[in-house]
Amino acid sequence: MSWLLALNLCFCSQLLSQNTIPVQLSDEEGIYIVDLSRPTGDFWALHLARVGEMPMDQVEYLLIGDGHDHEEWKPLLPAAHSPREDVSGQIFIPLTYSRVAFRLPDAGFQAHLFDPGPTEGMAQLLPIGASSTDDCIQPLGLIRSDWCPAGTCPEDNTPVATTVTHLPVHHSAGTNTSSDWAAVVRAIWNFHVNTNGWDDIGYNYLIDPEGVIYVGRGEDVRGAHFCGNNTGTMGTCLLGTFTNQAPTEAALASLSQLLAWKLTDNDIDPQLSSFHAASNAVLPHIVPHRDGCATSCPGDSFAPLFDELRQRVADTIASCMVSGTSAGGSLTTDLTVFPNPVSNWVTIQGSIEADLPDNQVDWVLLDLLGRPVQTGIWPVSGGRIDQRIELGHLAAQVYVLKIGSGSLFASFWIAKD
Repeated sequence: MSWLLALNLCFCSQLLSQNTIPVQLSDEEGIYIVDLSRPTGDFWALHLARVGEMPMDQVEYLLIGDGHDHEEWKPLLPAAHSPREDVSGQIFIPLTYSRVAFRLPDAGFQAHLFDPGPTEGMAQLLPIGASSTDDCIQPLGLIRSDWCPAGTCPEDNTPVATTVTHLPVHHSAGTNTSSDWAAVVRAIWNFHVNTNGWDDIGYNYLIDPEGVIYVGRGEDVRGAHFCGNNTGTMGTCLLGTFTNQAPTEAALASLSQLLAWKLTDNDIDPQLSSFHAASNAVLPHIVPHRDGCATSCPGDSFAPLFDELRQRVADTIASCMVSGTSAGGSLTTDLTVFPNPVSNWVTIQGSIEADLPDNQVDWVLLDLLGRPVQTGIWPVSGGRIDQRIELGHLAAQVYVLKIGSGSLFASFWIAKD
């Protein structure tokens, strides 16, 4: 019978060689079970592609694990960020599951498996763009060679430049938990390139629930994320599904800093709207994806927060600092801040050339919203500083260390693991 051949597997990967995964038909007609080998990383990424005419929203899936209860049957949702109507969103299958079952009314699908592999080692957070004269300090993040090493996720070799006027925000409509978010980004790259057929990952930047920023297409490059109307946009995707839950505070803090940096760089008001020529519509400068076309993105629990997000970005811009200089002068320094990234403490050593009263200098550690989290005063002996700040009690995110006060100060990024 023809339905015995319903599920053809395509093992699609730029990281691993081609392979074939056996498909076993259960006793119940219309249920198909895929036995999974162990991935090299922490999970499989899987999606279905429709071959026949059957609607994608009639498919359900079930994750099956050995030695523990199965999950409930869940609908396999259409892909939220694909121009194709015949593909599903991605399922992320952890190591604890050895099989996945699909309930299909008829036989007309292919299953695509991708093993993104493990992320090796700890990468250094670096500036995410090329601009060096920003009013707001440029955020730090993981560049492509850190989230996808060895050239296995090549970028578009013919990028199209664009002048950013609007900043759409998305959710990935994928997993809300992961032990390896860089691998999730690789899986999104694979889906966008090998399934959607795009030249690169669709977003300019991505942010995980821990607040880490990932550089996708990067600064001032036209992406593929806004309903085909991408000219003039910078697309940022928060990893996760925000239909029934909001993004984490860490993700929102990094998003606010990222948007504040770009908006001040291009002199754009975060709380206003303007005409977006590519969409032929007046849109808010910080715009949820759903305002551009018929989509639920960035989720019913996130979209209502955009007025609050715009105010938060405006507050971030108001508290921005200029690193190392100000209208009244500068604090000339030759300081080393190490280690960076930091786990429990950071050491600051070096010289300061300034006329400091009482041979001492103020310092403050600020979070990404410009709020002080630690303050103090250091003695300066012979024009030199040798001090240490304890950071073990602070949350993992990026902080700014500001040394000095008034018109004389210098500031440095510190990434807390």
